[in-house]
Amino acid sequence: MNHEVVAQASDGTSLEARRNALLVPTILATLIGGFLIATSLVLNLTLIVVLQAHPGLWQQPGTIYIPPSGAERVRNFIRFAAPIIAGVVLIVLTWRYRSHGRRAATFVCAGAALLMGILCWW
Repeated sequence: MNHEVVAQASDGTSLEARRNALLVPTILATLIGGFLIATSLVLNLTLIVVLQAHPGLWQQPGTIYIPPSGAERVRNFIRFAAPIIAGVVLIVLTWRYRSHGRRAATFVCAGAALLMGILCWW
C-alpha cells in the first residue's frame, strides 16, 4: 500500500516538473505567435474597412474596376483567415499538451503556432 502512494506522489511530482519545464516555450509561443496573429488581424481588418469605405482608392484613373468573383472572394478569405484560425488553435493545443506534460507535442504545436504567426504576415 505504501508503494502505491509513493508511486502516485512521484508521478504527480514528475508531471508537475514536466509542466514547469514546458512553461517557457508555451509562454513564448503564446506571446510571439499571439502578437503576430493579433497585429496581422488588426492590420487586415483595417485595410478591409478602408477599402470598403473608399473603393476607388487604389484604382488608376481611366481603368475599369471588375469586382472579384465568388471563387476569388472565397480564396481571399481563406488566405486571410486560415493562418489566423490555425494559429489560435495551435496556441490552445500548446497549452493543452503542456498541461498533460507532453513534451514533443508541446514543442511541435509551439513551433507551428509561431510559423502560423509568421504566415499571417506573408
